[in-house]
Amino acid sequence: MSIRTTYLATCDEMSLTEVCWNISSVFIVIVLVVMAVLAMLTLFAIVAAISTSNPQDKEEHHGNERE
Repeated sequence: MSIRTTYLATCDEMSLTEVCWNISSVFIVIVLVVMAVLAMLTLFAIVAAISTSNPQDKEEHHGNERE
């Protein structure tokens, strides 16, 4: 019985604004983590696109067409 009353007392100590602030801070952290992951994936995609493209091959093809 004493455990239940202390549990209710701790729940009553948190106001509605504190609960909303905790939820919003968790949501903000999740959004920032998702944005960071998407930014890293975009960076990796750009690096992969640059490293796989070979501009010398494109210049050689254009050079052969001109001759």
